[in-house]
Amino acid sequence: MRALAPEVAAYVDFILGTPGLLRHQFLRRLWARHQRWGSALFRRTVERAHRYHITSLETLERIARLLLDDPALPGAPGRSRAGKTPRLSGGLPHRHARPLAL
Repeated sequence: MRALAPEVAAYVDFILGTPGLLRHQFLRRLWARHQRWGSALFRRTVERAHRYHITSLETLERIARLLLDDPALPGAPGRSRAGKTPRLSGGLPHRHARPLAL
């Protein structure tokens, strides 16, 4: 996972150094989110999570939802003609949808 980007490598190092966290399980779930969200959204989410020392997967999900609304994100979904926001692969909904189960 470290090879994805320098931001991801820094976050992985931060997670591995966090006492009391189930690190292996956390990293496996983090990798699953990478596969679901795509590289650009994952990198931006992890970069922000590292900046604020986030160790909660639920908070990572909320950060990703906020970033979905950011038009500066490469490949960010825009509004369709029907006025609905499309979902990214893996079913990450718009931030106003009900919360995802972990």
